[in-house]
Amino acid sequence: MIGLDLGNYNAILAKLVGNETSTIMDSTGMRQIPTSIRYDNDHRQFKSRSSKSETNFMHKLETAMTIPDQMKQCTNIFGFIQFLKSDIELQSKILMAYPSHQSYYTRCMLDSILKANFSYAQLVPAHLCVAAQYFFRRYTDIQAKPLKFAFIQVNEFDSVYASFQMYRDSVTTKTYKVLPFGSSNFDQMLFQMCQMKNPQLKNYDMNKSLSDIKKAKISLSLEQDTSVTFPDFDVRIKFTEFMQYFQQYQSQLLQCIESDVTCLELLGGGARLLVLPDCYKKIQTKRMNPDEVLAQGALVYYLLSSQKKMVVSDLYQSQAILLGTTQLTGPNMKYPTSTTLKTNFAENSLIQMCLPNKFVIKEWKILKKKTYFNPQIVVTFNYLQEVEIDFKDYEVQETFSCVTDKQLLDTLNKAEVDLRLMDKKHLEDLLEQERVDQSESQQPTMPEPELNQPQQNYPTQYQPKNEPQVQQNQAPRFPPHSQPQEYQQQQQQSEDPQLEEAVIFIEQVRQGEFEKYMNVMDMKMVDRLLNEQNQRSLIELFNTEIIQNIINRRKCYVNWKEKLQQLESYAQDKMKRVSEHKKKYVEKYVKQVKDQVFGYIKSGNGHLVVAELLDTQGVDQAAE
Repeated sequence: MIGLDLGNYNAILAKLVGNETSTIMDSTGMRQIPTSIRYDNDHRQFKSRSSKSETNFMHKLETAMTIPDQMKQCTNIFGFIQFLKSDIELQSKILMAYPSHQSYYTRCMLDSILKANFSYAQLVPAHLCVAAQYFFRRYTDIQAKPLKFAFIQVNEFDSVYASFQMYRDSVTTKTYKVLPFGSSNFDQMLFQMCQMKNPQLKNYDMNKSLSDIKKAKISLSLEQDTSVTFPDFDVRIKFTEFMQYFQQYQSQLLQCIESDVTCLELLGGGARLLVLPDCYKKIQTKRMNPDEVLAQGALVYYLLSSQKKMVVSDLYQSQAILLGTTQLTGPNMKYPTSTTLKTNFAENSLIQMCLPNKFVIKEWKILKKKTYFNPQIVVTFNYLQEVEIDFKDYEVQETFSCVTDKQLLDTLNKAEVDLRLMDKKHLEDLLEQERVDQSESQQPTMPEPELNQPQQNYPTQYQPKNEPQVQQNQAPRFPPHSQPQEYQQQQQQSEDPQLEEAVIFIEQVRQGEFEKYMNVMDMKMVDRLLNEQNQRSLIELFNTEIIQNIINRRKCYVNWKEKLQQLESYAQDKMKRVSEHKKKYVEKYVKQVKDQVFGYIKSGNGHLVVAELLDTQGVDQAAE
C-alpha cells in the first residue's frame, strides 16, 4: 500500500509494510519529488526545478474556470502519475491525501485519475491524515486521559487550522478553518515593502528575484536582530519592519487556536516562519515530520480504520451542494449522515444537484411518482463529499453526470498520447537544430575536397556487408554492437579523440555502467546515440549537454572524496572574501552537503544528485 501527498510543488510518497510506514526515495535519492512541469516550446518535462519557466498543475486545476483548462491540468496530473509509476514502480494500491476544502469537481477528477491507474485507490482528507498520525504516536497517552490536538498548516496559497478531541479510540474533529493566504503572500508582502522603499521597483518583475526574496523572508522571520539587504533593489529591510507586516498574517492564524488546546503542531514550509509566543511554544509538541505527515498519515488512517482501532467523528469545510433550491450539505456539517427530505417534484421535470456557482454534478428526470402523499427522498453523504440520493418515492432516470471514469480516461489517454508525440517530435527537432548549428559553425574550417582527389577506402575486411565502401569525404557507418571489435579499434585509431571517447562511452552504456546515472530524458538521448550510424552526428550527439551531464555524474559519484575536498577548498577561499554573516551561510551549506553526500554514498543512492551537490555554484549561491 502506497500513501501519496501530491502537493503544489512537491510530491511525497510513503509505503506501508506490516504496521510500519516509511518514506520512499525516487531513483535520484530524493524524498521530495517536484510536481511542476517545465515548458520549452510546448515540450513538457516533469520534475523541473526551474523557477522561471515552470507551471504547477495541482494549483491550476483548483483555480481553472473552464472545462478545457481543467482537462489540460488533469492531463498533466495523469501524465505525472504515470511518470511516477514508471520512475518509482508504484504498487497497484494507493491512498492519496487531499485538502477537504478542495472543490467538488477537483476531487471527482483526482478520484477518477487514480482509479484509472491503480486497482485500488482512495482519497483521504488531509486533516484526518494528520489526526491519524498523531493519534498513532500518542495512542498510549490518550488511553489514560483525553487531549485536544491542533495543527496549523501554511501552504503556498492557503493556510489551514484544525483541532481534534482524542480519547481512547475516538477522534472527533472540533474545528476546521481555511484562511486565504499562504507563503506566496509572504513573498509578495516582502516585495511590496521593497517597492515602498524604492518606487523605481513599481514595474519590476518579482519572479526575477524570487529566490532572494524567499531566503530573506526566512532570515528575517527567524533572526530577530538581523536585517537583510537586496542589492538588486537597493533596499535594506529590518526585522522589526518585516514583523510589523507579517504579524497581520500571523495574528489571524494564532487567533484560531482555542484556549483548551493541549498539543500543537506546525506543518508545511510556510509554518516555519511563524514566531510563536511563549504560551504556544509550551504546547508545541514537534512529534511529526512536517513534510512527510500527509503521505504517511494516509497509510496510518487506513491501518487504524481498517483494524477498527480508531473511530472518527468529523466535520468539514465544504462547498454547499444543492438539489434544486434545497441545500443538502454545507460548511461545518457532521458526517457520515443520512437525511430524509419531504419533496414535491413534478413528473417529467428535471432535477439538478449542483454547486452554488451552478456547476451541475448530476441531473435526473422524474418519470413517475410512486405516491402523491408527502413523497420523500433520502440523502446520504460522507467525508469524501460524496452525496447519494435515494428517490424512494419516485421513478427517475439519470440524464447527466459531471465526471465519469470512462469519459475522463478516454480524454486523458488521447491527450497524453498527443503530448508524447509532441515530446518526441520536439526532441528530434532540438537535435536536428543542434546538428545544423554545429555543422554551420564547423563549415568554414573544413577544407573542400578536390574533384580529382583520389579515393581512400577503409580496409575491405572491416566493411559492413552489402554496403559500398566509404569515401574519405563521407562519414563512415557507425557499427552496431554485434560487429567485430577490430572495427571499433580501427575507428578509434583513424579518428579524433572525441570519437574514441564516444565509442568507449557507448560500450560502457551497453555494459550497464551508466544506468543509475540517467533519468527518463537522458535515456531517450542515449537511445538516439546508440542507434546513430553517422560518424559526425555521433560526435555531435556525444557532445550534447545531456550526455556530458551523464558522464559528469558518474565521474563525481566515483570520485566523490576528491570532489568534496575541492568543494571544501573552494568554500574556504570564498569565506575569506565575504562578511562574517555570509560566512555562516557558507559553513552551514557545506555541512549540509557533506551530510547528504555521506548519506547517499553509505546507502548506495543519489547517483543523479551527488554531482549537483558537489557543484561549486551552490557555494556561490549560499554566499549571496
